[in-house]
Amino acid sequence: MIQETRGRTRQLEMLMQIGANLSSRTYVDGLLTILVKHVTHAARTAFCRIGLLSEGEELLSIRATYAVRELPWQNAHGERYRLDDLPKHRMAVETRQPVLVRQDTPHMAVNGEELHVLTAEVQSAALLPLLGGERVLGVLIAGEMRNWERSPFDAVKMGFLSSLALSIANTLAYVNLLHEIAQAYERFFAGYQQAIELERHRAMARLALTMVDEFAQPLTNVWGFTQLLLKDTNPADHVRYQSLLKIMRSCERMNTIVQNLRALGDEGLPEGREQIIL
Repeated sequence: MIQETRGRTRQLEMLMQIGANLSSRTYVDGLLTILVKHVTHAARTAFCRIGLLSEGEELLSIRATYAVRELPWQNAHGERYRLDDLPKHRMAVETRQPVLVRQDTPHMAVNGEELHVLTAEVQSAALLPLLGGERVLGVLIAGEMRNWERSPFDAVKMGFLSSLALSIANTLAYVNLLHEIAQAYERFFAGYQQAIELERHRAMARLALTMVDEFAQPLTNVWGFTQLLLKDTNPADHVRYQSLLKIMRSCERMNTIVQNLRALGDEGLPEGREQIIL
């Protein structure tokens, strides 16, 4: 039985390592770089940037940038900005709604630090919050160098950008889930290493059941939120619909991990706990 437990532990360790790799900063930045290029070409804008918010939603960190031509950016990749210095971005975060920037309209124009984020040559831009459930994960920035008459952010373009922003937010929510699970596993494995010489199988069982509790909340939240979005999504909206289905399938795979952890707990603690069923 101990040998079987160790075998399952090694399998879980491998799965968690995959999760940790997929949620690493290097992987996330590479993924976001691909996404901003896709958004720029798909929406036919001059540039696109993605900024991610800190946990307290006070700092915005530019994590990916793409432009159809070389632009004189005033900031470096990864540089952080106080949201208080970016009033239009803050408006998008606080209202959870897209915000338009137009340099030819005084009350819609930006200046100072916020103009540096968009570059001095910008004529107009759309700032779209990346909504991950109750949290705002960041801001999708789509900018245009042509004047409004030539390339406006009209209702059609804004609708398309909003759909892309939702897909990006869903991807980020999935990555955050992987990160939470990887962190939870690290805590679990550290505890297991300390306890294995003392209790071996029963210690592993108690820690496995603790992990079930830690997995349950983020997994349930993502699953429930995705179900709600899927009900309101037209299958004809292929990008959004397929993105949501992918997240649901990922949740099902994560639930398998949870069930494996519970199996470890049941072997050592026959009283066990109720299994999480999605």
